[in-house]
Amino acid sequence: MIRALCIAIFLIQFGLGDIIKHQSFEDGTDNWNYTPTPEAFTDGEDVWNIVDNSWQNADLTTMPSDGSFFWGVQDLNSPMGTSDFGHLSFDSVHVTGYTNVTISFDYDVFEFDTGDDIKYEVFFDGVGQGEVLLIDGDSNYSTSGTETINVSTGIDSIRLIIYVKQNGGGDYAGLDNILVQGVKEGGNTTVQFAQSEDTVNEGDGSYNLLVTIINPDPQNATTADVELSNGDPADVDNYTTQQVTFPAGSSENQTVTIGITDDGEYEGSEIITFNLTNVQGGNNAQAGVPDQFELTITDNDPPPVPDIVINEIMQNPSAVGDTDGEWFELFNTSDSDIDINGWKIADLGSDEHIIDNGGPLTIASNDYLVLGRNGDTGTNGGVTVDYVYSSFLLSNSEDEVILYQSDGTTEIDRVEYDGGASFPNPNGASMELNNPQNDNNDGSNWSEATTSFGDGDFGTPGSQNSTFVSTITIENQFKVKSYKLHPNYPNPFNPITTISFDLNKNVSHIELKIYDILGKNVRTIHEGTLNAGHHTMHWNGKNEAGMLMPSGVYYAVLETLYFSDTIKMMLVK
Repeated sequence: MIRALCIAIFLIQFGLGDIIKHQSFEDGTDNWNYTPTPEAFTDGEDVWNIVDNSWQNADLTTMPSDGSFFWGVQDLNSPMGTSDFGHLSFDSVHVTGYTNVTISFDYDVFEFDTGDDIKYEVFFDGVGQGEVLLIDGDSNYSTSGTETINVSTGIDSIRLIIYVKQNGGGDYAGLDNILVQGVKEGGNTTVQFAQSEDTVNEGDGSYNLLVTIINPDPQNATTADVELSNGDPADVDNYTTQQVTFPAGSSENQTVTIGITDDGEYEGSEIITFNLTNVQGGNNAQAGVPDQFELTITDNDPPPVPDIVINEIMQNPSAVGDTDGEWFELFNTSDSDIDINGWKIADLGSDEHIIDNGGPLTIASNDYLVLGRNGDTGTNGGVTVDYVYSSFLLSNSEDEVILYQSDGTTEIDRVEYDGGASFPNPNGASMELNNPQNDNNDGSNWSEATTSFGDGDFGTPGSQNSTFVSTITIENQFKVKSYKLHPNYPNPFNPITTISFDLNKNVSHIELKIYDILGKNVRTIHEGTLNAGHHTMHWNGKNEAGMLMPSGVYYAVLETLYFSDTIKMMLVK
């Protein structure tokens, strides 16, 4: 009916050895994580959940066995539960470097009938050791105790699953004080992070970083510094270093609260690295593993609108009919590849098409993509179409081409051509934007294509326009929309990155400088005059003396008499 219970081994019974992992269902003090199946619930008297010391305390007299809470079970066979075994699955625990390792847990059952059972299984280095029936319910069986499992020598990791089947409203059980214990070889005090990495959202405000201790000295306190070793302090409320103190004999985790800065600016995910340093006290205290922690901060700000430009439009083919030969071309002016799958094409009327490529439809940096009504080069005039759309027509007079992101409302670009009033009105030729940096909703920046393709119409689908203007010769011929400093690419980088910017007029003095996180100017990339247009420059990660700068955050600052802008860059090695 019930298998013989192991007597707790000497080290546990007399409080010797170290608690490697512990779960007693107390808030914030436990470090052996677990997953309940089914999910925890409390439904009237039906319970599969954490309960406090007032629950069934007249009958479960040994619960809780540690603290004020324990895991309660009553009528698991409920609408929210299961008629089979529920189970608590505890995470794998590394026990390398420990001897005399044991797993133990406390239990208390009240009036278990036939079909009410408790069993468990341990796993050594991922290999199950077989299920052990601990409680075989029969005729209102009640008992309590501690189950202890000895771990074989040489095992590197252990795991535990406790199974419970309980189907009566008047019978119940409790579990508590689930432990992994052992004797640390050498006995030195070790301080380490509870985990090596985690993720937090920029809008969460703060993150609690846990520091643990192994083999605390009963006579001497232990201290350690949690130091920011990589990343921008501004992203973590200007954090630098904080000391944690473990009182003599205390195994309680120490918490460092990291402030998370919500800067209202899209930067993508950022990684902040912390290290344990200056570990002192205890019994020859030292840093354990992990002694480094990486915190990934995900951005809660919307990303910038991608720089995709409607660059060429064939609304009135001559070699074939409009139904087969209409197309338009997009150009990616940004420094990164952009996936437009899921985006929307529309006009101001009823035409609309959602791009569905069955997967990514990517426009590479500084590359073209052609969308058309017909993808057959034998019948569409000889144009190579990258994506075929439907339910969208290009009028031969006036019409609109509007591009939206996948949310259907964020507008990427639009062209409202007017059938000849200010835009070209070609027949058998495309309209070409003179330069992707121009304002493409200004008809004066468009021209009729002069290069033939395919079956004899004129256009340059998928390549640089035949009317492309690379420099400013007449002020109104090339209209950069504004001053703009673009994000560098790649970012993070090692050791070279590209910095590009736009000028909407000639400037007599402009500076592009690199600053470190302390505000020191480490490199001047350009200082002097520049003409209006799009400019690209590079930084090789070196200072003015030609020495490679260390990993970290740097700032590129573009400044004129009337304009200043800054981007943040990450140099990694």
